[in-house]
Amino acid sequence: MNEIQNYILNDIEALDLNVGIAYALKIATNHKLTHIPIINNGIFVGNLISEDLEQATSEQTIQDYDYALETFFVLNTTNWFDVLQKFSKYDTNIVPVLNQNNQYIGYYTLNDVIKLFSESTFLSEEGNTIVVEKTQQNYSFSEIAQIIESNNSKILGLFINQIKDNIVQVSIKITPAELNTILQTFRRYDYEVISNHLDDSYLNNLKNRSDYLDKYLNI
Repeated sequence: MNEIQNYILNDIEALDLNVGIAYALKIATNHKLTHIPIINNGIFVGNLISEDLEQATSEQTIQDYDYALETFFVLNTTNWFDVLQKFSKYDTNIVPVLNQNNQYIGYYTLNDVIKLFSESTFLSEEGNTIVVEKTQQNYSFSEIAQIIESNNSKILGLFINQIKDNIVQVSIKITPAELNTILQTFRRYDYEVISNHLDDSYLNNLKNRSDYLDKYLNI
């Protein structure tokens, strides 16, 4: 995968607090930005939400909205997955990039980071994706890896979809293997398989029994 630092853009400058709202709105509109990076004396201070500008008067400056600045950013050393999390958490299409001195040096766009994610082995490599659930206190990545590798497969990628009501849901991308055997092994370890698979004998048996029961009840 390409280094994410290669995707840093710098064609949009951060605006100073004393810049007029009319100019800020023009920048946001021309570049279709959800947020605008703001600096004060060369130091990054936050991001102005573009929607807030629509109700402003032409006499106002960004300083009048400094109380509403959102202070998300990443450093130029931040890895791509943490960058992607910023986009998701703040519902933005731009994330400012700072150096170690909190100076604005550029930004990432959502489209570029998604493109980078699409090049990861999780999406680009051939394989199967399994989604499982288990209680938070009983699941472990090492156990999941053991289940996969003991069935002659390898993990290409793994991440937690959500944690809700003490239940952890995990997506696992694996190399091609005997999928049915892996699914049954997960169930023996008390994981619930959430994803549907054509060659899942457990679900096929349940369907056959259901079909038989429907046929019997309709006699």
